[in-house]
Amino acid sequence: MSYKVAIHTQDKALAAQLSDGLVKHGFDVLRTSSKRKILDQVAAGRIHFAVLDGASAKEDVLRLCHELRRASPELHIVLAVDRAMRSVDVDGYITQPITMRKLLHRIRVLLTDDARNVIVVGDVQLDPRNRTVCCAGRVERLTPKEARLLRLLMERCGSVVSRKEIMNLVWDTEYLGDTRTVDVHIRWLRKKIEPAPNHPTHISTVRRQGYRFDVCWEAQEDEPAAEPAG
Repeated sequence: MSYKVAIHTQDKALAAQLSDGLVKHGFDVLRTSSKRKILDQVAAGRIHFAVLDGASAKEDVLRLCHELRRASPELHIVLAVDRAMRSVDVDGYITQPITMRKLLHRIRVLLTDDARNVIVVGDVQLDPRNRTVCCAGRVERLTPKEARLLRLLMERCGSVVSRKEIMNLVWDTEYLGDTRTVDVHIRWLRKKIEPAPNHPTHISTVRRQGYRFDVCWEAQEDEPAAEPAG
């Protein structure tokens, strides 16, 4: 797959230099000095790496780091900084001046770390950082919420996860007035990982309780009855 890198800087020459280098190494690149544009692209799940130039307007860059992290916890944020700024929640630092060699090294380190953190249950492989899932030889992109939901279910494989837990851990809310959004996201996940989404074998609906992820669902007499979809 092709990873997309967003370069956020006011330095047009630097942006052009890094962009050309990354494209030559197989990356897709977004060059922008607009805070709104990079936030919109990250929120839409289109960016894997955000490279932020902290050489000037440091307070604005720090604020942007926090906003990007809230928009996508899985996003890789690489910050070009001096040592005095090393208290920010980012995934990697490169010291000024920014060079292609430094940036490529940092990105490759993060990609290597990602490979170690792939979650595998049966024939389903989830890469939470890059929000991709591979099943039966097919690779699908996930939205941030789909990735968080699938990770929760896979990490609790064989156990029922209630809608209340899902709303709390994936949507960060205790509100249960309308859990249809959970059902919709489950339906979207089934389309991406199930050979027959209307007859799922991985994500089962457990009546009046929630959802369960299994390598292969087989109903047991002492377990709650499961519905094939819902």
